[in-house]
Order: sequence, then structure tokens, then C-alpha cells
Amino acid sequence: MQIYGEKEPESDIMEVSIRGRGSASFKMPKHSYKLELKNKESLLGMHKDKDWALIANFGDKSHLRNLMSYKLSSLMGATYAPQCRYVELYLNRKYMGLFLLVETVKIAKNRINIIKDANTYLIEKETENRSDPPLVKTEKGSLFHIKYPQSPGQEKIQELKQYLDSWETYLQKQSFNDIESRLDLSSYFSHYWTQEISKNVDGNFNRSVYIYWRGNDPIHFGPVWDFDLAYGNSTTEVKRQSSGWYAKKSGWHSQLLKNKKIDSLSKLYWQEHLAQAYTLLDTIDRYSKKISAAVQHEFKRWPDLQSTDHWAYRQSFSSYEEVIDSLQTWYKRRLEWIDGQP
Repeated sequence: MQIYGEKEPESDIMEVSIRGRGSASFKMPKHSYKLELKNKESLLGMHKDKDWALIANFGDKSHLRNLMSYKLSSLMGATYAPQCRYVELYLNRKYMGLFLLVETVKIAKNRINIIKDANTYLIEKETENRSDPPLVKTEKGSLFHIKYPQSPGQEKIQELKQYLDSWETYLQKQSFNDIESRLDLSSYFSHYWTQEISKNVDGNFNRSVYIYWRGNDPIHFGPVWDFDLAYGNSTTEVKRQSSGWYAKKSGWHSQLLKNKKIDSLSKLYWQEHLAQAYTLLDTIDRYSKKISAAVQHEFKRWPDLQSTDHWAYRQSFSSYEEVIDSLQTWYKRRLEWIDGQP
């Protein structure tokens, strides 16, 4: 692998392993990829690491929704959101289009920065039809992929199951006097509001939800991940609408936010971060201009701007400018709707 600038290479040749990544996304014509470098490298100014992802954004005609969500997560107070850069990919000398080069989710000094030991856990919410081992399933049916520890034995999986069962029982009892010793509320609210604002298809505590903790420390939510089907880009009319609660009605969110104390704190968090959320409109404008030339190359390689043939496409556009206008309009209406709720 080598990174090129406009006229010449900007990196040495790096040894890399590459494989397809994603479940539904890998069934699309344009694939996303997982990169594992032989040595830790700093790619395009990001922190050194071996593990990276090339996200195709095939279902998102704006090519902005994942980047927007990482930016929004930071604006909403997340301690870490994946860094990313836009690249145009040539694979075996064949032009593949515009991709987002992203830091993968892992425990590391410059990613999820917590101590790795026998009492550290990183899990990802999964569904029955999109799951890979090692897995843990709670008594109430919540399924998680275990990201850390790697290759846990049955004893460790059982220990993790007991912890999650205890947490879900705690949620059900609704006695939240000691909630701050069990849940890092800042990380929770930043995660929840990023999912709720974007109306992310997987944001209803479905999948691609990362959670981590160590020992008896509080549970932390994040980082956010996988937002190509968000901000009105959805397979159903209800999810395409800028109005209506979505994440709030699902999974752990529904149990936490039906508690008056937590709901009140959540509304206060919203008010404190609303002004920051509006600044994402500037991000949309800035990055859409930055990638506009590459987007034209993308639509020559994958001529889908006007298409509604693929399951991920529900709207036809005459131009990229129309795509961006639609996205900005939806986002403004979403913020206005949420802010208008009691």
C-alpha cells in the first residue's frame, strides 16, 4: 500500500493485509475493507496504529454521514470519536472510488484509552442474524460481540454474562440513586444524543453500539460507529422523517430515559450542547466542497446519483448540490423538532 498526493507518493510502500468488512455493506457492489498494516503507521496525520478501515459509504450519496457523526459525537461531548480522512482508492491499479479512511474501534492509547487487563471489557451490540463469535447473550436476550478480551474462555464469558445480567436487572428496577457509580452519564448522553439527532437506523440499540468498562468502574458508551443509514437516509418512511423520537424508545435507552431523573438530566445535556450541534451545518458545507471533485469521480465509477434501484437508495438526485441541500434541510428540521419537544 502507498499513499499518493496530487502528483507523487507521500508515503513509503507499506506491507498490508486487506479483507472485506461489514455485513450488509459487504453485500453492496462497492465494498468496505479492513486494513492491517505490518507495522504501526501514521496515516494522513492520524495517530500511529496497525488497524484501519476503508469505508465505502455506498449507501450514502452525500458521503458525509459517517464523518458528520464522528464530528457530532465530539460536539456532544464524547471523549473519543474515530479520526478519519477522505481518500480515493486504487485496488490492484483499478479505481474503486471515494472512501473514508477511519480509525477502527479498539483499546489503545490514542483510541479507547483505558488500561487493558483481566478486568477490562469492550463489547459491541449485535443482532442474531449479524453475529460472529465470541458472543455473550444476556438473560433478557441482549446479544453482544466481545471485542476485548480477545479469545475469552467460557469462564470469562460467563463472568461477563453475569455482569450484564446484573446491569439489566438494575435497569428494570428503576432505582437509580447510585446511577453515577454504575454509568458514566456524560459518555451515555453524548452517545444517545448522537444516535437520536441522526435518527441512525442502528441507533435503536440494535447493533454497532460500543460499550466498555474496567473492573467496578462505571460503564462507558462509545465510540459511535456506522451511520451511512442516518439523517433521513433510511429504508422506511418513519425513519426518513425528521420528526419523532427513535432511539429513546428502544433497548437500554427506553429504560434509562423513562426515569424522570435521567430524562431531566438528558434534556439539560441537550440544551447545553444544542449550539454545538448547529455548528455541524458548517462541517457539512466545508467537507462537501472539499470532496466535490472526488465525488464526481465516484459517480462516474458508481453512477448511482439518480438511482433508486438498490435497497439502500430511496431518493433520486439530479446533482450533488441537491444531495447536500437535502441533508442540511433534514438536519436543521431535526434539531428544530427535538428542541420543540417538552
